[in-house]
Amino acid sequence: MDYLKANISEPLNFVACGNFISEENWTHMKRINDNFEIIIGINGTAYIQQDHEKSEKKGNMALQIDVCYTPYPVQGSRWERGHFPRLFIIADKNNGTIVDIDVYEDIDEDANVTLNKLINLCLSNGVPKEIQVRDDKMVAILQDFCQKTGINLKKVNQLRTIDDMIAEMANRTMF
Repeated sequence: MDYLKANISEPLNFVACGNFISEENWTHMKRINDNFEIIIGINGTAYIQQDHEKSEKKGNMALQIDVCYTPYPVQGSRWERGHFPRLFIIADKNNGTIVDIDVYEDIDEDANVTLNKLINLCLSNGVPKEIQVRDDKMVAILQDFCQKTGINLKKVNQLRTIDDMIAEMANRTMF
């Protein structure tokens, strides 16, 4: 499957768009395209085959997203003072797996990292049905994106999958 990763700081050339809905199996006529199709699943699963490579675009995901400091300090060398980098996490609420994780330095990058990671996930796996977050900062970062894409944004007290992962990380660094 070919994927397009585009620099969104510059406009892309827009050709056409549309809304495709099929109640039964559908196959595209054989053709050679000199452009890209961006497919974002909203509901259900779209099964896609390009040449002999098959993929699925799912639209019923429920995600948990959080940004925090790592539970352990990081040192560049033994002479440097340790610091706590930022930790970005996306977890699948339904099956308890970690979908994406990133470590970075600057708290000012929280919104940029969050939105870029989420957009890439939506392009590769489809738009989730729901996103759970724990604080007002993450609500502010995601609110506009979720409204425009029809994602239910929900503030909750606990993100169990993420909390369990962070606790496990903290326990491993103590020994």
